[in-house]
Amino acid sequence: QWSFNINNNSGNFALYSGNMSSAELSVVNNRHKLTLTGESDNGATSFELVVASDQPLTTGTYTNGQFDSNRLESFSFTSLKKQWNGNTTYFYSDYRRLMSVRIDDIDARHVKGVITGMLYIQLAPGATSGAVIDNGSFSMSF
Repeated sequence: QWSFNINNNSGNFALYSGNMSSAELSVVNNRHKLTLTGESDNGATSFELVVASDQPLTTGTYTNGQFDSNRLESFSFTSLKKQWNGNTTYFYSDYRRLMSVRIDDIDARHVKGVITGMLYIQLAPGATSGAVIDNGSFSMSF
């Protein structure tokens, strides 16, 4: 399961949630990675979250800062549902807006945590706005 609320401080508030479809623990270029993917609405929306560390993944906070060892490498969400302005829904993170994932529980069989911070909303090609994530969470069994 995954879910999050967004609020872009312009009166636009939305709740998104769905099922996790895959979870993968891997080691790429000496970095330990967790990749979570999810969907909802029979594939009409997609969710992806990737965290990585120089050390094996443990509980703790992973941020999207450029130089953090424990890093949120990517977060993205797309939906066929149109935004309030008629454009396709696409949210993502990068190092310019602080976003973090806190892993509360992880072992060889499952992972559970919280998503917080800011993300980008692509309003139109080349135009973005910021939004706050409230009550973001994820839980997945491998």
